Amino acid sequence: MIPLTRAAEVLVIDDDPAVRCCLTRLLEREGHTVATAGDGRQALDYLRSNPPPRLILLDLTMPAMDGREFLIRRQQVPALREVPVVAFSACIDWDAACPLDLGAAESLYKPFDLPKLLEVTRRYCAAPAPAV
Repeated sequence: MIPLTRAAEVLVIDDDPAVRCCLTRLLEREGHTVATAGDGRQALDYLRSNPPPRLILLDLTMPAMDGREFLIRRQQVPALREVPVVAFSACIDWDAACPLDLGAAESLYKPFDLPKLLEVTRRYCAAPAPAV
C-alpha cells in the first residue's frame, strides 16, 4: 500500500495487482483519492489506522481473507458499518445476492461495465462521509 497525503475516498480491495492498478488509475483520473489492499486482511489493517473511505470496492474471490469474510468482519466494527461496499466478482456462477445479504450496498460483475462503475463511485463519493 502507498501512503497517502490525504484520506482516501475509495478503498479498492482485490488480489490482482493489475485490477488494483487499473481501478486506481481510472478513479484517480476522475478525481478520487484511492487506497488499495490485496485481500480482506490487508484492508482491515488499513482501515484500523486510517479514516474510513466513502466507498469500498471489494473483490469477493481472494486468498488469505476473501470478500465474504471481510464483509462479516466489517459488520463487527461500528465505524465501518456505514461505509458502503460495492462487491464484485468474475465468477460466472456467483450469487450476486450473497454480498447483499452480508451487508454490501451493491454488486457488480467483472469485467466491469466502466460507465456503471464510475456512476456508482460518483454516487457514493458524492454522499456525505460516514460518521466516525
